[in-house]
Amino acid sequence: MHIKVYDAPEACTLDLYADADPGGCPYTARSTSGLFLVIQGPGGTFAPITWYSRKQSLVARSTADAEMHSLAEGMFTELLPALLLLQKLLGDRAPKAVAREDNSAVVQAVMKGYSIKLRHLARTPKLSFASLNEACTSLCELVQTPTTEQLGDIFTKVLQPNQFNVASLGLELFTPK
Repeated sequence: MHIKVYDAPEACTLDLYADADPGGCPYTARSTSGLFLVIQGPGGTFAPITWYSRKQSLVARSTADAEMHSLAEGMFTELLPALLLLQKLLGDRAPKAVAREDNSAVVQAVMKGYSIKLRHLARTPKLSFASLNEACTSLCELVQTPTTEQLGDIFTKVLQPNQFNVASLGLELFTPK
């Protein structure tokens, strides 16, 4: 993996790419959460911080439910702690935080703070949903990212060879010759 730093910290963004594979486990029907946290800049800065793939602890009842769980997990276990550390170290020069999600229903619901389609959620997921709304209105920006640019996708499912090559290039795992 290549790390490139060309930009000043305040010109960069701390980007969280969160994705989920709904019901991906053939035995438990649990979804897989995948995330990629990276500092990116306009001049080509690309500095990965962390990434992971984990089976979710509960069975999701919809794609939006699985995606919301993945976003909440990434936001509160990785993005916000990294942002607080960078703010402590860099002060006003810290990069701004951006959470990137490819599911439009999740983006709209988080920005509104409620979704009638997600009313079936139990108490704990509803709390995650409310805390995502609060975080995305005060601490970071939530951006809908096209699936083709979702860097967390490679951590959630088996990809076809051409999709894997595109995802690998996005993560800068190798440089084409």
